[in-house]
Amino acid sequence: MKKLDDIEILRTVAEYRVLTVEQLAELLFASAQMARRRLREMGSRSLIARSAGRISGLRGRPQALVWLGAEGRMQLKATANVSVDPKKLEQPGLVEHQILCNWFRILLLRRETNFPVLTTSFISSSSPFSVDEQGNSLLRNSVPVKPRDSLEQLFIPDGAFTLVSQHHHKGLLFFLEVDLGTEALANGKGTDVRQKLINYRTFLGTKRYKRYETLLKASFRGFRLLFLTHSTQRRSQLCRLVRELAPLDFIWVGDQARMFEEGLAGNIWAVGGRDHEPPQSILGSMAAVKS
Repeated sequence: MKKLDDIEILRTVAEYRVLTVEQLAELLFASAQMARRRLREMGSRSLIARSAGRISGLRGRPQALVWLGAEGRMQLKATANVSVDPKKLEQPGLVEHQILCNWFRILLLRRETNFPVLTTSFISSSSPFSVDEQGNSLLRNSVPVKPRDSLEQLFIPDGAFTLVSQHHHKGLLFFLEVDLGTEALANGKGTDVRQKLINYRTFLGTKRYKRYETLLKASFRGFRLLFLTHSTQRRSQLCRLVRELAPLDFIWVGDQARMFEEGLAGNIWAVGGRDHEPPQSILGSMAAVKS
């Protein structure tokens, strides 16, 4: 097996911002042991920084976390003209949030391996490679605050991705929101999860999501919003909120326990927040784009 170049590893770490060793091994190495060996060598040259820490509320034993070291950031700037701000992960909860986002994305890639007739393209809001000329995330969206209102409300999903059927040459657009329970469900101030759901409802109704056809090179009729929660209790709370704003069948709610147990191809999502009904699979939703 050809040895990976340093820059390939640096680009992967930058793309995912912070990773566990297990995650990096899934992405680039044959085993976690091989990943640790390479990381020790790169760490000795300050290309990679590591620290051992427990990720609260997420699966697995405490693992070393991996991010770009000072020399790694300099090399990436010199070779790819990409700047990575190490301070962006210093706020409480951001590392845990990023790790769960990464797991979703890695399991999505694993699903593509198991179902080769479906291809995936993913854009992360935290990627330094997915920004516009002003340095803003390509996922930066806006919707009118009120109908025919010039005031705009900004929102940025954690990720946007497609599932494209090679047989039917059509795709479905998904947005990802990872929820660790730190945001208020409804506070009446417009800074809560309720407002976020309203933003997506407006985004769908005004068809502003159509701009993703250029970004992801596919045509779409609507989209699915996947809300991934950190606990079953939060899942139930969010499902109740979605039902209160019904009908919102484009919003699907799941939790990390089901995701890890059954995988992203499993029946793990409560459609429209209806958690009293049998959960659905995102692969089953592909039937909507076959005709």
